[in-house]
Amino acid sequence: RCEQLWILSDQIYSAFQNSDPNSLPLFEYTTQNTSKGYTNMETCYQYGIEHMEDLLVQEVYLTKKKNSKGRAVKNLDKDTVTALKQRKKQEKIINLKMNI
Repeated sequence: RCEQLWILSDQIYSAFQNSDPNSLPLFEYTTQNTSKGYTNMETCYQYGIEHMEDLLVQEVYLTKKKNSKGRAVKNLDKDTVTALKQRKKQEKIINLKMNI
């Protein structure tokens, strides 16, 4: 497992060094590599920083009253393995129809 994780991290690192990472097989079936997806990731990152700062003041420094509402809010779209498999299956069907 550890070796596979290192291989994946090397692939991701190489992908982001590439001028067009979307053309690589690693990102072949992604649905979030759009301008909206990138905006969502940036927004999520900024929200995460603010959230961590709030937690620091509430949980560590104890200078603010604890507020547990909204902690599980996620502003990114989920992509599941099932959805990925369905997209691959649909793509195979489309390719078969085009070859007929």
